Amino acid sequence: MDDFLLKYLNRAMPLSEKEVISPVSLAHVVWDEGDHAMAALALAKQCIQKVFGAEPSIDAELLLTVMTELTAQELGCQHLAHRLRLHPRKILHLLGAVELAGIWHHLKCFGREDTLINDRSKGYMANVSLACQMFKIADPASISFHRSWGAIFETFIVDLLIKKLPSDAQIFYWRTADGSAEVDIVLQRGKVLYPIEVKSAVHVSESNARKIDIFERYYEADYEIAPGLVVYAGERYYTFSGGVIAVPWTLLAGVAD
Repeated sequence: MDDFLLKYLNRAMPLSEKEVISPVSLAHVVWDEGDHAMAALALAKQCIQKVFGAEPSIDAELLLTVMTELTAQELGCQHLAHRLRLHPRKILHLLGAVELAGIWHHLKCFGREDTLINDRSKGYMANVSLACQMFKIADPASISFHRSWGAIFETFIVDLLIKKLPSDAQIFYWRTADGSAEVDIVLQRGKVLYPIEVKSAVHVSESNARKIDIFERYYEADYEIAPGLVVYAGERYYTFSGGVIAVPWTLLAGVAD
């Protein structure tokens, strides 16, 4: 199947509404390598041990548990230090190391010059199957019923985008300083911005596009804003009245018939 992300970045989006059916369920695609989750867990622990050696203050199991709990959330240095029982000065080194090890992604807040760890940086587990393992999800059928399904689905979508993103594009999230508005993902390619909301529901509505409308008003004077997307867990591709496009997850994952 043609790469939907590249079509989006190149403004070659399909115009007609359509149903997009996947030959496999979303739960199984998210689970994908679930059979190898234990191996992924062992590898993650090895990476942590390689970076930090036998330092007694680094509990690999606790670190992975906390990182999983915080996937798709903003990071706070003090909060992480408290949860991990570490000095705050170690947190920056710690998450930088696990990101280099391929265990963790972070997104900076668009429009702000922030370092890796502060209250304007958002983190994601880099292995969704490992996240499911750490959430103690027993099988694919249980995923969408888990209390953290929204965070798992967003983590899945961000991981897809990071893997598929061309080298001349960047990925961020966006949140106003007062927290009154935010957009899950913002892609940037040159002077063009591509706002994306992620919804784990199987149906979405016009209301799900409102944050994208706010984002456009913030930046339309300085940037060209591409049509926003609402990527969701359903199967229908269509356009809302304001021009925002509802996009089934199958198109980004490349598993549609």
